[in-house]
Amino acid sequence: MLPEVRPHVSAALAHQLEHQLGLASRLEAGRLDVEGVAGIAVVAAAHSDAYAATGHLLGLLAALPPPTEAGERFWSDLWRSSGTAYLLPVNMKTQVLRSLEGEGTALARQILSAVDEMTPPQRIAAGEVVGQAPRPGS
Repeated sequence: MLPEVRPHVSAALAHQLEHQLGLASRLEAGRLDVEGVAGIAVVAAAHSDAYAATGHLLGLLAALPPPTEAGERFWSDLWRSSGTAYLLPVNMKTQVLRSLEGEGTALARQILSAVDEMTPPQRIAAGEVVGQAPRPGS
C-alpha cells in the first residue's frame, strides 16, 4: 500500500524518504521491491510539488517592483492600502531567504496571515495596487 505523504518542505528528500518510508539513505537500489520504488516515487512527487509551489510564490514576488528608490511608491501604496507592514520587503526578507534554502512554508504563512488580517476593502485595495504595479525592467 502506498504511503500518504505530507511533505515537510524544509526537509531534504533523503530525510523525507527515511521519515516516510523508513529507508536508510545508503540503501542499495537492488534491495528495493516494486512497492518500495512506488513509495519513493510518491514521496518524491509530493516533495517536488512543495518546491514547485515555493518557486511559484517566489516568482510572483520577483514580478513586483524591487525595493529600491524607484519602487518605493509601490511598496508605500501597498502598505497603506493593505494596512499591514507584513508585506513590506524588509519584513519578508528572512522568509524569502528561508524559501531559497528550501523552507518555503514560512513565507507562504506570512503572506496568508497578512491577507487574512486584512478587511475585504483592504484586500481589494491591495489587489488594485499589485495589479497596477510597474513591472521590473519596464
